Amino acid sequence: MEKVSGYKVTQLKDILKELNLPTTGMKVELIARLTTVDPETLAETLSIFEAGAMTVDVEDEAAARQGDAAITSVGHGIGERTDRLENRNDIDAQNLIQRELDLLRRENALLQRELRWAERSGSGVATNASRTPAPPVVRIRDISDMLADFNGDKDTWKGQAGILRTTYQLTEDAMKMLLSSRLKGKAQEWYHSTATHLQLSVDELFERMDRIFNQRRTRLELRRSFEKRMWQVGESFSTYLHAKVILANKASIVQEELTDYLINGIPDSRMRD
Repeated sequence: MEKVSGYKVTQLKDILKELNLPTTGMKVELIARLTTVDPETLAETLSIFEAGAMTVDVEDEAAARQGDAAITSVGHGIGERTDRLENRNDIDAQNLIQRELDLLRRENALLQRELRWAERSGSGVATNASRTPAPPVVRIRDISDMLADFNGDKDTWKGQAGILRTTYQLTEDAMKMLLSSRLKGKAQEWYHSTATHLQLSVDELFERMDRIFNQRRTRLELRRSFEKRMWQVGESFSTYLHAKVILANKASIVQEELTDYLINGIPDSRMRD
């Protein structure tokens, strides 16, 4: 019985199961139950049980060794794949760097060709450039405030535009941008009414605008407008003076006449004195 008492509870239950005996209860009860079995039958059962347990242990050990081998194999496989991926990533990175270097070389070559072309193009005018100053770089936005808005009623607008064109050496395109930026009201509507206006030269644009808007008043009509302008009741003198000077400029009134007409335009005779 000492041999039986050395077994574990699970082993005792397996032995009882082989003997078709109940397997419930505590270890003491299981051992007591085995003592009721015929000694020869018990000895034979124990021999069979021990032989089977040894086989299981051997098989378990072999399975464990196979599992370890499998794990080792898988680990090696994973390592090899990881190495291959790392090598592939290194190759991809090298390829990417190589492509970028090739692109930079092509861009550099293109830049060098453009510089050589620019040098050849500028060599013919190098001597003239040293004697002739370059035209000033002017932004349209900086000079646009110097030109009045045109809504179809400005008699001197074309002259103002011509002065700016000469003073700042404006190109054809720059001049067209300046003119179009100052068109207002019905003049702006006319300009944008057809796309062909965008294709006109500056001179052609002026010619069209003269035909459409510049229905010139005669000098006599301008002078009469100037003479009729009086200082209105409730109007500040500065406003009256400004309007009178503008009309005088349009009618080409000389300074001496302007002074006399300014005085005559004051209704109150006491203020004239």
